[in-house]
Amino acid sequence: MKRGKRDLDGALSDYNKAIEIKPDSAIYYCNRSLAKLPKRDLEGALADCNRAIELKPDFAVAYNNRGMVKQVKGDLDYALEDYDKAISLKPDLAAARTNRDKAQEIKESRNR
Repeated sequence: MKRGKRDLDGALSDYNKAIEIKPDSAIYYCNRSLAKLPKRDLEGALADCNRAIELKPDFAVAYNNRGMVKQVKGDLDYALEDYDKAISLKPDLAAARTNRDKAQEIKESRNR
């Protein structure tokens, strides 16, 4: 996968092509959001997460990804809601638990 090798532009190109071919695939939108996030295309990443959730409302990874985008945007309360939703859908999703803990720590440190 190009995203894993940090070829984000190549990954985005591949996901765009995949979405053209299969526009109803939630996984492609979800994965594309992860390629947009490090490029700081936060609105694009958020839109992709929202589309993935729209296509597959029980897609825990999409909620986790959307939580990450919201966290980067500074919307910690909304990020926590998404992490909690991801965990409720898939209790063994370790990434969501880790992300929720980090977001909670940041929120608590801001309130001190």
